[in-house]
Amino acid sequence: MRKYKEKKFHDKVVHSCKYQVVWCTQKQRDILKGDVVLRLRELIEKSMEAEDVEGEIIKLEIFPSYVDLIVSINPQFGIDKLVRHIKRKTSGPLREEFTSIKGRVSSTWTLSYYVNTLDSSASGTIKEYLKSQQPK
Repeated sequence: MRKYKEKKFHDKVVHSCKYQVVWCTQKQRDILKGDVVLRLRELIEKSMEAEDVEGEIIKLEIFPSYVDLIVSINPQFGIDKLVRHIKRKTSGPLREEFTSIKGRVSSTWTLSYYVNTLDSSASGTIKEYLKSQQPK
């Protein structure tokens, strides 16, 4: 994993854009356990090292039914593009390598995610988001 630095310099932009992103497994199933967590962490770190990704992981926590990622990215790259990239790079390999996932959900991740700037106070909002993703 790359070492995090406070400010980034890219061509004409100096930035310090940090985001917290949370996304859930489909139907908030508890499928992120044991070896799946280790492999998911590896896949997320690898996806962040891709040539076209301009971001760094600050903190990554994986819970049984969701991922909580704090990341610094170039604002020109965009947080939506980053989240879609990570979900795309992790879903297929996890489903191929772990039959326990493939058998429990039709897709690894929900289409939605929660994002806020790191300076925001969001603990209550994250709880609301996780609650809204629970199956009805």
